[in-house]
This record gives sequence, C-alpha cells and structure tokens, in this order.
Amino acid sequence: MDALSPHHRLSRAVVLAGLVLGAVSSMSSAVVYDFVQKAPEAKWGRTLSALGELPWNGPDNDGRGFVRPLTNAALENGKSFALVLETHPEWKNGGMIYGVYSNVAVPANAKFAATIGFLKNATATDGATFEVYVFDQGTGAIRLIAAKTARADGVLDELSADLGAYAGKTVTFRLQVAAGETARQD
Repeated sequence: MDALSPHHRLSRAVVLAGLVLGAVSSMSSAVVYDFVQKAPEAKWGRTLSALGELPWNGPDNDGRGFVRPLTNAALENGKSFALVLETHPEWKNGGMIYGVYSNVAVPANAKFAATIGFLKNATATDGATFEVYVFDQGTGAIRLIAAKTARADGVLDELSADLGAYAGKTVTFRLQVAAGETARQD
C-alpha cells in the first residue's frame, strides 16, 4: 500500500512499557528501563530475517509497517499521553512488527509492565496481539512472558510479567505486535 487515506492515519496500536520496581500499577517514578524512551535504540523489523528490517521513526504510509514516537496522543480511552510508541504491523493479513531491545540489565524485584491499546477513533481495527519475549543471553532460552489480544473497545489493556527469574542477568526483550485477520488500523 503506497499511501493511506486520512482515515487510516487516525488509528494505530500504541504501547507504554517499562521495567518497574514495586507495584506494576504505578509506572511513574519506579521505572528503571523505559521501552518507549529506548525505542530508537531497538532494532525494528517485520519478519525475523534481515530483509524485514524497518527504520525507526519511519513514515506512517510505509506498507511494510512502521514504528515511531507520538506526542500528545489521544488514545481510545479518551485520555491523552505525552509520549507513546506508535506501531503498525505490515499491511497484510497476519502482518507483524517487532522491536528487539538488547543488553537490558534486569535488577532484583523487577517486573515488565505495559499499557497497550489504540489511538482514538480506531474504528476499522479488528484488534491486534501484543507479545513480549525474553531471550536469556546466558542460557540461550527464549520465553514468551506476556501476551494479550486487544480490541479498540475504549479501554487500555495491561501486560505484566514478573522478571524474578532474570534478576541480575542481562537479557534481550522482543516487543511484538501482530495484526488481527486484517491489518487495517492495527
């Protein structure tokens, strides 16, 4: 898809995520690693091959998908956020987008926490699946730690996972968003 109509530009998946110490419900002063702030350092892609690499802060009419920061974003719950991570999977059925965050030191008592959802007026989306994987660089194991299929229902969803098994380790996180049956406004 070379160009998107203005209607398509209104609604994409958004993520607010971080490693937190303490209660997951409070992602403010306890954030020790902010995935949104670190997103420019992540490696972004649409497939798990070198041919699928995507640029950070790419244009929102890129048919391969895109990821970019969005400021003062009005979300589906009617609230605005100063900064969110806007993503859109590849514009095809089963399309996906992911970001790989390497060499993340996990402190003791850390939890992964994310708020996920859609931009305001996401009327054409059929939902998207948000997944978080951890790759333990010491053992080589990769594990899905959190997953949620979200719909544009006026409510932001939460993802969380205890990272106790990774305390004191340096790991790689993969944040992934997969389109529903269609890729419209995902």
